[in-house]
Amino acid sequence: MVARDNRGTRAAAWSMGAFRSFALLLAAGLIPVAALSMPHGPPLPLLPIVSLLAIAGSAAAATMAWWTRASRTGPAVTAWDVSGAFAFIGIAAGIMSGPDQVLMLFGFGPLKNG
Repeated sequence: MVARDNRGTRAAAWSMGAFRSFALLLAAGLIPVAALSMPHGPPLPLLPIVSLLAIAGSAAAATMAWWTRASRTGPAVTAWDVSGAFAFIGIAAGIMSGPDQVLMLFGFGPLKNG
């Protein structure tokens, strides 16, 4: 459905059904990735994994908002708001994780001094 925003330009109107479908699709894509990244041996660092998943979710939400030409302003939460929230969570988790956790996530192990 295409609606007009307050400036008269075309913008895709988000119905609640479309937003629920997007949320279910996003969860269906991210849950298996999270489950596969769970360790079967020594524990993996959680914050770098959360950071990567949140940044991927932000990219998916922004891509969908861009393809549907979703309005950036509105009385309710828009797809751009969801993308921004995912990006904020991903950046915050990346800031809180340590470099040794990131190296361990990619299989290089912790840094050793000496």
